Amino acid sequence: MVVMRGDGLMSADVRGTALDVLANTEYLIVGGSNQISLYLMGSSSTSTITKIRTNRSLVRLLKFNPVIATGRFASVSGQYIDIYTLGQHAQIQQLASFTAQNRKVSDFCWCPHDEQLMISCGESDYVNCWDLRVNLTKPTFQVTAA
Repeated sequence: MVVMRGDGLMSADVRGTALDVLANTEYLIVGGSNQISLYLMGSSSTSTITKIRTNRSLVRLLKFNPVIATGRFASVSGQYIDIYTLGQHAQIQQLASFTAQNRKVSDFCWCPHDEQLMISCGESDYVNCWDLRVNLTKPTFQVTAA
């Protein structure tokens, strides 16, 4: 449901547990229970462009890659990170899925200079560095917070 507020701004009833906006666009990505939805936020309406079902019970974190041209984003559920790309005609494609931490992922961050690099941290006291170009069965580099 889209609601026009008194100040002329639009607001939408979008339910989810995580969200992010692709910089310099009107794309809003929302993750929730077993799905990820892409919305186009406009001045007069909000429309769902596409939805995908995920095999994850609940998306806890969702972030677009800061390298804008990639249209790449990642979602976190439990100890897993799933990497997606926003393709032509706003189609969402999964690129990779991997176990990022031994326990639940607390947070992750994309490298602002290389769209293939990210770090994750979790309840296991390890910070893992990932290079998406190589084998994702183990981190490229790992440091301990203890």
